[in-house]
Amino acid sequence: ETQLNRAAEAAAPKAKDIFLNALANINITDALSLVTGGSTDAATQFLRKSTQSQLISAFHPDIEAAIDQVGAGRAYATITDKYNKIPLMAPVSLSLADYTTQKAVDGLFILLAKEEAKIRKNPAARTSDILKQVFGGR
Repeated sequence: ETQLNRAAEAAAPKAKDIFLNALANINITDALSLVTGGSTDAATQFLRKSTQSQLISAFHPDIEAAIDQVGAGRAYATITDKYNKIPLMAPVSLSLADYTTQKAVDGLFILLAKEEAKIRKNPAARTSDILKQVFGGR
């Protein structure tokens, strides 16, 4: 578990460039709805919609390497092979790396949504000039 968390942490900086690219290519309609919309996680929803597949692609190799390094992939394959041989059970074909990568990306968006809600609700959380400009004049 620690190794998987470390892999997700190592992959997380890759999100910065992906997020910046999405924001650089935002259209005016989306930008206005992010600032004026009533949702406390509108920006997070936009980033998820715009970047999720890229984040998964960026995170997957690091997470898969961590899974392989600790032997979790082999252990999981052994368990699923045995499970899939049980009569009348629906076979499991989930990739541990795919599942873990999705959970890491989901976790990133959960953290972003919490931070966004804090920024929208609390003026003291607007710690940069750009945040003060964008959310100060709402």
